[in-house]
Amino acid sequence: MKKYFGTILATVCLWTLILHGGTLLASSISATGGGTLYGVPLGRDSLYQTSVVGINTAPERTTFRFMIAPNDEPYHEPLRNLNWVVPVPETISTERGGQTEPLKLLTRFPDDPTLVNRRFSASAIVQHVSDGMISLGVALKIRIETEPSRELPKNLRRLAIAPSMLEMESDIDSILIFNGSNEVDTVDIYWSRSLSRRSDSQKILIFQKLLLWEVPLRSIILKSGQSQWIFLKKNLDFDSFGGFIICNGRSNSVYCRLGD
Repeated sequence: MKKYFGTILATVCLWTLILHGGTLLASSISATGGGTLYGVPLGRDSLYQTSVVGINTAPERTTFRFMIAPNDEPYHEPLRNLNWVVPVPETISTERGGQTEPLKLLTRFPDDPTLVNRRFSASAIVQHVSDGMISLGVALKIRIETEPSRELPKNLRRLAIAPSMLEMESDIDSILIFNGSNEVDTVDIYWSRSLSRRSDSQKILIFQKLLLWEVPLRSIILKSGQSQWIFLKKNLDFDSFGGFIICNGRSNSVYCRLGD
Protein backbone atom coordinates (compact mmCIF):
# COMPACT_ATOMS: atom_id res chain seq x y z
CA MET A 1 0.00 0.00 0.00
CA LYS A 2 1.33 3.37 -0.98
CA LYS A 3 0.92 6.06 1.63
CA TYR A 4 1.12 9.77 1.39
CA PHE A 5 0.14 12.08 4.20
CA GLY A 6 -0.88 15.31 2.52
CA THR A 7 0.03 18.62 4.09
CA ILE A 8 -2.90 20.11 5.97
CA LEU A 9 -4.58 22.41 3.50
CA ALA A 10 -7.55 23.77 5.43
CA THR A 11 -9.64 23.53 8.57
CA VAL A 12 -13.23 24.37 7.92
CA CYS A 13 -16.31 24.54 10.11
CA LEU A 14 -19.76 24.73 8.53
CA TRP A 15 -23.15 24.87 10.20
CA THR A 16 -25.56 21.95 9.82
CA LEU A 17 -29.27 22.12 10.54
CA ILE A 18 -30.54 19.14 12.53
CA LEU A 19 -34.23 18.35 12.81
CA HIS A 20 -34.65 16.53 16.13
CA GLY A 21 -37.97 15.98 17.92
CA GLY A 22 -39.60 18.74 15.90
CA THR A 23 -36.95 21.27 17.02
CA LEU A 24 -34.46 22.86 14.64
CA LEU A 25 -31.01 22.71 16.23
CA ALA A 26 -27.56 23.83 15.03
CA SER A 27 -24.40 21.75 15.13
CA SER A 28 -20.99 22.37 13.56
CA ILE A 29 -19.17 20.10 11.12
CA SER A 30 -15.41 20.18 11.30
CA ALA A 31 -12.94 18.52 8.95
CA THR A 32 -9.32 19.08 8.10
CA GLY A 33 -6.55 17.84 5.82
CA GLY A 34 -5.95 17.18 2.16
CA GLY A 35 -3.60 15.13 0.05
CA THR A 36 -1.58 14.67 -3.11
CA LEU A 37 -1.43 11.24 -4.74
CA TYR A 38 1.92 10.91 -6.53
CA GLY A 39 2.78 8.45 -9.29
CA VAL A 40 -0.72 6.99 -9.64
CA PRO A 41 -0.38 3.87 -11.84
CA LEU A 42 -2.47 3.11 -14.91
CA GLY A 43 -4.23 -0.21 -15.41
CA ARG A 44 -4.10 -1.39 -11.79
CA ASP A 45 -5.58 -0.41 -8.43
CA SER A 46 -3.49 1.39 -5.82
CA LEU A 47 -4.31 2.55 -2.28
CA TYR A 48 -3.21 5.92 -0.88
CA GLN A 49 -3.64 7.51 2.54
CA THR A 50 -4.43 11.22 2.90
CA SER A 51 -4.56 13.49 5.93
CA VAL A 52 -8.32 14.12 5.55
CA VAL A 53 -10.19 13.52 8.84
CA GLY A 54 -13.65 14.33 10.16
CA ILE A 55 -13.73 15.84 13.66
CA ASN A 56 -16.76 15.05 15.82
CA THR A 57 -17.97 18.21 17.58
CA ALA A 58 -21.48 16.81 18.13
CA PRO A 59 -22.63 15.70 21.62
CA GLU A 60 -23.02 12.07 20.47
CA ARG A 61 -21.36 9.43 18.31
CA THR A 62 -21.35 10.57 14.67
CA THR A 63 -20.91 8.91 11.30
CA PHE A 64 -19.05 10.77 8.55
CA ARG A 65 -19.56 10.14 4.85
CA PHE A 66 -16.78 10.81 2.32
CA MET A 67 -17.33 11.52 -1.37
CA ILE A 68 -15.13 12.67 -4.25
CA ALA A 69 -16.11 15.58 -6.51
CA PRO A 70 -14.23 17.30 -9.37
CA ASN A 71 -12.40 20.52 -8.58
CA ASP A 72 -10.88 23.22 -10.78
CA GLU A 73 -7.53 24.82 -10.01
CA PRO A 74 -4.52 26.12 -11.98
CA TYR A 75 -2.24 23.57 -13.70
CA HIS A 76 -4.72 20.76 -12.98
CA GLU A 77 -7.66 19.25 -14.85
CA PRO A 78 -10.91 18.54 -13.01
CA LEU A 79 -11.16 14.81 -12.31
CA ARG A 80 -13.54 13.82 -15.10
CA ASN A 81 -14.35 10.28 -13.99
CA LEU A 82 -15.24 9.84 -10.32
CA ASN A 83 -14.80 6.06 -10.59
CA TRP A 84 -11.05 6.64 -10.89
CA VAL A 85 -10.72 7.72 -7.23
CA VAL A 86 -12.88 6.04 -4.57
CA PRO A 87 -12.99 6.62 -0.76
CA VAL A 88 -12.27 3.46 1.26
CA PRO A 89 -14.45 3.13 3.27
CA GLU A 90 -17.13 5.67 2.33
CA THR A 91 -18.39 6.04 5.93
CA ILE A 92 -16.48 6.19 9.24
CA SER A 93 -17.95 6.60 12.75
CA THR A 94 -16.32 8.24 15.74
CA GLU A 95 -17.21 9.00 19.35
CA ARG A 96 -17.96 12.43 20.77
CA GLY A 97 -14.84 14.60 20.75
CA GLY A 98 -12.95 12.16 18.53
CA GLN A 99 -11.89 12.17 14.91
CA THR A 100 -11.99 9.64 12.10
CA GLU A 101 -9.06 7.64 10.85
CA PRO A 102 -7.32 9.41 7.93
CA LEU A 103 -9.21 8.91 4.69
CA LYS A 104 -7.85 6.31 2.27
CA LEU A 105 -8.39 6.61 -1.47
CA LEU A 106 -8.38 3.74 -3.96
CA THR A 107 -7.25 4.76 -7.46
CA ARG A 108 -8.58 2.87 -10.49
CA PHE A 109 -7.20 4.62 -13.56
CA PRO A 110 -7.57 2.72 -16.85
CA ASP A 111 -4.59 1.53 -18.87
CA ASP A 112 -4.78 4.50 -21.23
CA PRO A 113 -1.46 5.95 -22.54
CA THR A 114 -3.02 9.41 -22.86
CA LEU A 115 -3.27 9.55 -19.05
CA VAL A 116 0.49 9.51 -18.31
CA ASN A 117 2.03 12.78 -17.05
CA ARG A 118 -1.41 14.16 -16.14
CA ARG A 119 -2.50 16.16 -13.11
CA PHE A 120 -6.08 16.15 -11.85
CA SER A 121 -7.82 18.08 -9.09
CA ALA A 122 -10.67 16.85 -6.90
CA SER A 123 -12.35 17.58 -3.58
CA ALA A 124 -12.95 15.19 -0.71
CA ILE A 125 -16.44 16.08 0.54
CA VAL A 126 -16.96 15.33 4.25
CA GLN A 127 -20.55 15.13 5.55
CA HIS A 128 -22.42 14.04 8.68
CA VAL A 129 -24.79 11.07 8.36
CA SER A 130 -27.72 11.12 10.79
CA ASP A 131 -31.50 10.59 10.72
CA GLY A 132 -33.34 13.85 10.19
CA MET A 133 -30.17 15.82 9.45
CA ILE A 134 -29.62 18.13 6.51
CA SER A 135 -25.85 18.09 6.12
CA LEU A 136 -23.66 20.57 4.32
CA GLY A 137 -20.31 19.24 3.14
CA VAL A 138 -16.77 20.39 3.86
CA ALA A 139 -14.64 20.32 0.68
CA LEU A 140 -10.90 19.56 1.04
CA LYS A 141 -8.40 19.54 -1.82
CA ILE A 142 -7.10 16.33 -3.35
CA ARG A 143 -4.50 16.45 -6.14
CA ILE A 144 -3.66 13.47 -8.33
CA GLU A 145 -0.49 12.99 -10.40
CA THR A 146 -0.41 10.00 -12.72
CA GLU A 147 2.82 8.11 -13.34
CA PRO A 148 5.52 10.12 -15.17
CA SER A 149 6.94 9.07 -18.53
CA ARG A 150 9.44 10.48 -21.02
CA GLU A 151 7.09 9.48 -23.83
CA LEU A 152 3.91 11.25 -24.95
CA PRO A 153 1.15 9.86 -27.18
CA LYS A 154 0.62 11.87 -30.37
CA ASN A 155 -3.18 11.97 -30.09
CA LEU A 156 -3.25 14.54 -27.28
CA ARG A 157 -5.28 17.69 -27.97
CA ARG A 158 -3.54 20.11 -25.63
CA LEU A 159 -0.17 21.42 -24.49
CA ALA A 160 1.68 18.59 -22.72
CA ILE A 161 5.02 17.98 -21.00
CA ALA A 162 7.09 14.85 -20.38
CA PRO A 163 8.05 13.75 -17.87
CA SER A 164 5.75 15.40 -15.33
CA MET A 165 8.35 14.74 -12.60
CA LEU A 166 12.14 14.77 -13.06
CA GLU A 167 14.71 13.66 -10.48
CA MET A 168 17.59 15.74 -11.97
CA GLU A 169 20.16 13.11 -10.93
CA SER A 170 22.76 14.77 -13.17
CA ASP A 171 23.56 18.45 -13.70
CA ILE A 172 21.98 18.41 -17.18
CA ASP A 173 18.68 16.79 -18.16
CA SER A 174 15.85 17.37 -20.61
CA ILE A 175 12.07 17.58 -20.95
CA LEU A 176 9.76 17.23 -23.95
CA ILE A 177 7.12 19.86 -24.74
CA PHE A 178 4.33 18.97 -27.17
CA ASN A 179 1.67 21.17 -28.78
CA GLY A 180 -1.40 19.00 -29.36
CA SER A 181 -3.73 21.91 -30.12
CA ASN A 182 -4.92 22.82 -33.61
CA GLU A 183 -3.06 26.14 -33.63
CA VAL A 184 0.48 27.47 -33.44
CA ASP A 185 1.34 28.14 -29.80
CA THR A 186 3.92 30.39 -28.15
CA VAL A 187 4.99 28.77 -24.89
CA ASP A 188 6.69 30.74 -22.11
CA ILE A 189 9.12 28.56 -20.13
CA TYR A 190 10.74 29.36 -16.79
CA TRP A 191 11.88 27.87 -13.48
CA SER A 192 10.12 28.86 -10.25
CA ARG A 193 10.28 27.79 -6.62
CA SER A 194 6.50 28.23 -6.33
CA LEU A 195 3.52 27.59 -8.59
CA SER A 196 1.69 30.61 -7.20
CA ARG A 197 4.29 33.27 -8.04
CA ARG A 198 7.27 33.57 -10.36
CA SER A 199 10.68 33.50 -8.68
CA ASP A 200 13.07 36.38 -9.32
CA SER A 201 16.18 34.20 -9.37
CA GLN A 202 16.55 31.32 -11.84
CA LYS A 203 18.31 28.28 -10.38
CA ILE A 204 17.90 26.30 -13.60
CA LEU A 205 19.32 27.33 -16.97
CA ILE A 206 16.83 26.48 -19.73
CA PHE A 207 18.41 26.22 -23.16
CA GLN A 208 18.49 24.68 -26.62
CA LYS A 209 21.51 22.92 -28.07
CA LEU A 210 22.78 24.37 -31.33
CA LEU A 211 25.89 22.49 -32.44
CA LEU A 212 28.40 23.18 -29.63
CA TRP A 213 26.50 26.08 -28.08
CA GLU A 214 23.96 26.26 -25.28
CA VAL A 215 21.45 28.95 -26.27
CA PRO A 216 19.30 30.19 -23.34
CA LEU A 217 15.60 30.54 -24.10
CA ARG A 218 12.50 31.94 -22.44
CA SER A 219 9.89 30.87 -24.97
CA ILE A 220 9.42 28.58 -27.96
CA ILE A 221 6.99 28.56 -30.87
CA LEU A 222 5.43 25.18 -31.64
CA LYS A 223 3.28 24.34 -34.64
CA SER A 224 0.24 22.10 -34.22
CA GLY A 225 1.47 18.55 -33.53
CA GLN A 226 5.07 19.67 -33.03
CA SER A 227 7.25 18.62 -30.09
CA GLN A 228 10.65 19.86 -28.92
CA TRP A 229 13.22 18.74 -26.36
CA ILE A 230 14.33 21.46 -23.93
CA PHE A 231 17.50 21.11 -21.87
CA LEU A 232 17.91 21.99 -18.20
CA LYS A 233 21.14 22.74 -16.34
CA LYS A 234 21.56 23.24 -12.59
CA ASN A 235 23.05 26.54 -11.49
CA LEU A 236 25.53 26.57 -8.61
CA ASP A 237 22.86 27.65 -6.10
CA PHE A 238 20.42 24.87 -7.05
CA ASP A 239 19.15 23.09 -3.92
CA SER A 240 17.38 19.84 -3.16
CA PHE A 241 13.92 21.44 -3.19
CA GLY A 242 14.03 21.43 -6.98
CA GLY A 243 11.11 23.69 -7.82
CA PHE A 244 9.15 23.61 -11.06
CA ILE A 245 9.68 24.11 -14.79
CA ILE A 246 6.52 25.96 -15.80
CA CYS A 247 5.23 26.15 -19.38
CA ASN A 248 2.45 28.63 -20.12
CA GLY A 249 0.70 28.23 -23.46
CA ARG A 250 -2.33 29.98 -24.90
CA SER A 251 -4.87 27.29 -24.05
CA ASN A 252 -3.40 25.69 -20.93
CA SER A 253 -0.37 25.57 -18.65
CA VAL A 254 1.69 22.58 -17.50
CA TYR A 255 4.74 22.01 -15.31
CA CYS A 256 7.46 19.52 -14.51
CA ARG A 257 8.17 19.00 -10.80
CA LEU A 258 11.91 18.77 -10.11
CA GLY A 259 13.63 16.65 -7.50
CA ASP A 260 17.26 15.95 -6.69
